[in-house]
Amino acid sequence: MDVFLRLVDAAKDAGASAIKPQWTSSAQRIVERRNAPSYLESYQRLAFPLDYHARISAYAHSLGLQYGVTTFLPGDPALVEPFVDFHKVAAFEAGDWAFITEHFALSKPTFVSTGMLSEKDLAFRRLRENDDKLQLLGCSSAYPCGLDGLNLASICRYGFDGYSDHSHDTRTGGWAVACGARALETHFRLDDCDPANKDYAVAFTPAEFTEYIQNVRDCEAALGDGQKRVQDCERNMERFKVRM
Repeated sequence: MDVFLRLVDAAKDAGASAIKPQWTSSAQRIVERRNAPSYLESYQRLAFPLDYHARISAYAHSLGLQYGVTTFLPGDPALVEPFVDFHKVAAFEAGDWAFITEHFALSKPTFVSTGMLSEKDLAFRRLRENDDKLQLLGCSSAYPCGLDGLNLASICRYGFDGYSDHSHDTRTGGWAVACGARALETHFRLDDCDPANKDYAVAFTPAEFTEYIQNVRDCEAALGDGQKRVQDCERNMERFKVRM
């Protein structure tokens, strides 16, 4: 719990708008579902008590942060629903139609990562047209992902709502925003995180996370609102404009 609360503080200090842990009701069931026995120890880290969410969510909200949770197992989204502002479906579960539609019975928005999906697998984009609670994130499921694998142009091409970023590059969030992303997800950690943690290599330190978010805000400012008009910064030069 101490680590969680420190992570919330770090997210707030970095300028994030939300924090989202991963959670499971059963590490063993994820191992079986994903056929990933080598990840059992990592999944056990995610099997913390359900009632932790109440305290973490309340603390995040007290700091003005939204609180979301990534779940992996059928039945788990409903368990965390009372505590969250949004849900997240990881790319590994994005091909499970039953699991995605399970979220539609709930009241909170759901973000779905599209990593490891091809164009023909994106048929569920049509679901978003009928349910604005579904938000799709461009994503490349490599940890970390090199620049040549980011495929940020897919955000614009397929009208994704955002991007799930595993680049461990502080520039990528700003680039994603320039491509049209309105929501960003990335991993961050505390400075004293155990290097054996599977997320260590892809997770930003607090200082890196702060830089990442500042780059995003700078990009938002540079993009402006897209309306063509005389900018305030041009007023001093306007007197030299040739008029026909």
